Amino acid sequence: MTDLESRKIDTGADTGALHATNVYEAETAAGKVLHFSPFDHPEMVKTTDSYKVRRVRSSNGQAEQRYYIDTVVRIHGQEYPIHLSLADREKMTHQVLIGKRFLTEHQLLVDVSRNNQ
Repeated sequence: MTDLESRKIDTGADTGALHATNVYEAETAAGKVLHFSPFDHPEMVKTTDSYKVRRVRSSNGQAEQRYYIDTVVRIHGQEYPIHLSLADREKMTHQVLIGKRFLTEHQLLVDVSRNNQ
């Protein structure tokens, strides 16, 4: 689960992305699993066997392979399911990107006048 209560987010793209490092697939006796460290915390390694791999065009125009996970975000105390790509957003202003599709699907509106709330 990703807690967005205390994080600034970007809402510019169609789909969402979560800043993650050390992203890799591993083969286990039960099948493939995905390992990643969210928010650049190498000591925190998350593992999932429920993920997809897709080629996407990033904001800089480069095509790349990305891993997508299903997770839950908490916004003002309410939990919402979300499909996020794992991306290195180290050079980006915000570690989380919430896409327009998610906002539309859940009928959420971003009030930019309420800075950091």
